[in-house]
Parts: sequence; C-alpha cells; structure tokens
Amino acid sequence: MFVHLVVLAGLIIGSLSDIKTREVPDTLNFGLIAVGLVSGLFLSLFHETASYFISSLLGFLAGVLIGVLLFYTGQWGGGDAKMIMGIGALAGLSISEFAVGIPFFFLFIINSLLIGAFYGLIWVVVIGLKKFKDVKQELASLRTSRQALLFRKTFIVITLIVVPLIFILGLPFLVKFLIITGLLFIFIAFHASIILRAVEQIAMSKKVSVSKLTEGDWVIEEVRLKNNKIFSPPKTGVSYDDIKMLKDNNIKKVVVKEGIPFVPSFLMAYIITFFFGNWFHYLF
Repeated sequence: MFVHLVVLAGLIIGSLSDIKTREVPDTLNFGLIAVGLVSGLFLSLFHETASYFISSLLGFLAGVLIGVLLFYTGQWGGGDAKMIMGIGALAGLSISEFAVGIPFFFLFIINSLLIGAFYGLIWVVVIGLKKFKDVKQELASLRTSRQALLFRKTFIVITLIVVPLIFILGLPFLVKFLIITGLLFIFIAFHASIILRAVEQIAMSKKVSVSKLTEGDWVIEEVRLKNNKIFSPPKTGVSYDDIKMLKDNNIKKVVVKEGIPFVPSFLMAYIITFFFGNWFHYLF
C-alpha cells in the first residue's frame, strides 16, 4: 500500500505541474526512481532476499525501455518518460507475476496507452473548438496542399484498380472485407492526421523567447541562422547546445509545440489498474 500511495502522490503532483507548466520536475521523477530503488534495497536487506531489489530494478529497466521508445517516437515528452521509469521502480516487476498473469506494471502501461489515446483525442477536440475559425482556415489550406492533392489522386487510382480486381478474382468475403476496410482506414487516418496538424499549428503552438527555452522543448519550425544556414529542430526536443547555438546566432524567438499534459492520463490509468487491474484478463 505504501508504494501505491507514493505513486499516487507523485502522479497528483506531476499532473498539477504538467497542466500548469507543461513540464514535470526532474526532482519529482528522479525522486520517485530513487525511492523505488532504495525501498527495494531496504526490503531486500530486511527480509534477507534479493527479490525485492531485483523487482524494483527490473521495473525501472522496463520503464526505461518503454519510456525511451515512446519518447523517441514522439509520443511522450521527456518528463513523461522519466515518470514511467519512476513508477516502474516503485511498482516493480517480479518474475513470479508472469506465472499468474500480466504483471501490474504492464497492465498499467496498457491502460495508460488506451486511456491516453482517448484523453489526447478529447484534449485536441476541445482545443480545436476554442479556436475553431483559425483551425478551419488552416485545415482548408492543408486540404489543398500539394501533399493532400497527391494523396487523393493516388488513393483514387489505387481504389479504382484494387476494388474491381478483388471482385473479378472472386476472393473470399473475408479477404474482400479486410482489403476494403484497410483502404477506408488509410483514407480516414490521412484526413485525421490533417485535422491534428491543423490543430497543432494553430492551437498547440506559440512563439517563445529563446531565453526562455528549456531542454526538451519542441521547436516545430526551421530557423534561418547566420550565413543562411538552416537549423532543423530535432524531433526529441532541443538540447542545451541547440539553445546556445540559437542565442549565439541572435535568434530572438522560435515557434514551439505546446504539448498535451499526459501525466493526468497516467493518474487515471493507475487508479483504474489498482481497482480494476484484472479487467484485461477477461478478454482472453
């Protein structure tokens, strides 16, 4: 119970900070990691068995792998990834858990991804509605862009070839269904990405002074430097050296992406996992 209380306290503090500043303090994340590993070591010494510390260490390492993967694919920010590492160290990952089902930490990750998807969608819709007129104009521009027009032409050509062909070949109904569903999914996914891009450009970006940039901030527009050099911001956020380079080139302001505060979705996922952790087993 102590572990769950510590995690919940950390998630509540992290959620408030994430909503207010779009950042999660490193002191909080590193503190959770330290408490998880130290408590595991203390319990191992007290009970004279290494299992507690190994469980904390495995949970931390699993959190590192998951956090780094989702960070470098642009799904989470650095603070979110570090928070997952801290939760992994506290929740632990015992080998014996695999014998009875899916470990608690993995259930939490699954719930986080599912809840995070709906949470992110709702957040984008709400933000988009607040600046509906501007988003609508940006959406119209993106829909008539060269990329969008090329996609439509290519999609129409492929559809006109593939759909008649699957009926001519007399393929089984399931195969026909899967191909048509796949084409429909591609069409919807592309236009959904355009809507998301329009919301990001209008409602989820802002100009900030370079002096206020911090490591990990997502600069989303290329910057022209001295001697006509172009700075292409990394997808994982700017580094200390990037910020210094911008200052040295007398760049005053840059456009940054204002990310979605995902830590509240971690809090919801943890509560659901704690009370209804076994729901996933009913699917199998």
